[in-house]
Amino acid sequence: MAVEYTAKNAQLSGLSNIRAYLSNGLAQVPPEQKFDVIVSNIPAKIGGELLSIMLQDSYARLKPGGKLYVVTISGLKDYMKRHLTGVFGNYKKLKQSKTYTAAVAIKE
Repeated sequence: MAVEYTAKNAQLSGLSNIRAYLSNGLAQVPPEQKFDVIVSNIPAKIGGELLSIMLQDSYARLKPGGKLYVVTISGLKDYMKRHLTGVFGNYKKLKQSKTYTAAVAIKE
């Protein structure tokens, strides 16, 4: 449903350069596809191995200067900070509530 709504909202907004994929991480995204921005609501129970794959794949698929935006439950904010810093070398918390935290890492 999220993929359908993304496509519909992009169309209604007149945006033609947006693609939404139904995929486990980036597994179903064409490997030659490179991005300026990747946005993900990371599942709370993703597990360390899959999280590592998602972050490494995102880093590999971003263009230089590209940004990975993530939303996680706030209980994982320190965990995400460590892992994003480990892969990207940086981390910036954008917004935090009692429930969720939004952050960004930039491919330098």
